[in-house]
Amino acid sequence: MIADRYDAALGDVPGLLLPPPLPPGHQSSYYLYWVQIDPAIRDHVARALYERGIYTTFRYPLLHQVRAYGAETRLPNAEQAAETTLCLPLHQGLSDADVDLITTALAELVAVRGATQVLA
Repeated sequence: MIADRYDAALGDVPGLLLPPPLPPGHQSSYYLYWVQIDPAIRDHVARALYERGIYTTFRYPLLHQVRAYGAETRLPNAEQAAETTLCLPLHQGLSDADVDLITTALAELVAVRGATQVLA
């Protein structure tokens, strides 16, 4: 499974926070695979991955910040998650070689950019 390969390859990369393991008896659709990364480097890392042909996303806007809702609420934890989260490619067309390319590039770019914030 691709999520397992991501977990194994990225679990020890300093500066990356991975999804927590599922509780016993639970399953995931693995619709997304996200990592959290220092917001000071996240966009630079995403751009560099894109330049290598690896498309990542930031995903959905925070609903409380969508103008149409007119909310003035602040949700600091949600805002921090949005600033740090990067979704990696996850689809049935990925080969083991693709996953290796993605994980190697991500680990290299995080090391080169030097995450300054430890995420927990």
